[in-house]
Amino acid sequence: MIRLVASLLFVSGITFLGSFSMFEDEKVADEDQRKQLWKLVEQAEQKSLPKSAIESLQKIYDSAVADNDFPEAIRALAKKYFLEGNINQPMIPFVIRKLSADMDGLPAEVQPVMKTILANWFYTYYQQNRWRFAQRSQTVQPPSEDFETWDLPRLLGHIDTLFTAALESAEQLKAIPIGKYDELILKGNVSDEHRPTLFDFIAFQALDFYSLDEQIIREQGAFDLRADGPIFAPVDQFLAWNIETTDDDSFLVHAINLYQDLLRFHQDDENRTAWLDADLHRLRFGYLAAVGGE
Repeated sequence: MIRLVASLLFVSGITFLGSFSMFEDEKVADEDQRKQLWKLVEQAEQKSLPKSAIESLQKIYDSAVADNDFPEAIRALAKKYFLEGNINQPMIPFVIRKLSADMDGLPAEVQPVMKTILANWFYTYYQQNRWRFAQRSQTVQPPSEDFETWDLPRLLGHIDTLFTAALESAEQLKAIPIGKYDELILKGNVSDEHRPTLFDFIAFQALDFYSLDEQIIREQGAFDLRADGPIFAPVDQFLAWNIETTDDDSFLVHAINLYQDLLRFHQDDENRTAWLDADLHRLRFGYLAAVGGE
């Protein structure tokens, strides 16, 4: 009986390994095909043929999603929206509307990064239309679905909502090494040790947004961040800080909670770079929010 069972396991193992090998061969073939498609995208761009490039990008996206290669899928999708925006001017409003409409239909695995990208498109829209918001008073009427009619608090609030939604899958994002997104992210002088996971990257994208002067001004009269409060306390006291406020929409509260999440996430890391970097940014944010405006 033992020999028979052993023999069956051996045969099953061969069959499984054979199927796995076939699957790997198909995956390699798909990856090779996508490399060729990327070359076609580059050639189409050089010839000023954006529609041809978009067709190739759609094929790359479909193939990458089928292979669960979500970093490549996101890279293709982001570039596809960019090229479509170049065709459909004005670019930024088009991309915002298109990506907003498509978001719910995208695979769950790509949505955190795509929501982060969308949040940055919204902020770019604000930067290019800053003068309009300076002349636009806050309305008491329910906001229209047309973001081009929104006042500044409504626009900033929507960006905050996108970052919050992007971070809802925090535990899954913490398990994804940032190195998988090397082709998508321009890192500058920041190494993988500073932002080791996709969670770190998206979290700091949100924190950069929360650190803007417009947001700090918007918080006046809401949650009060005191210069002698726990924001500057030693880390253990800062992590024990349970903020009591009725302002659930406070950007300051969202930022503080996010710094707490980052520090807890990295507090046991053997490499202390990410933890120290998060703590340094926490203190800098505290100075800007509690001291810088005085």
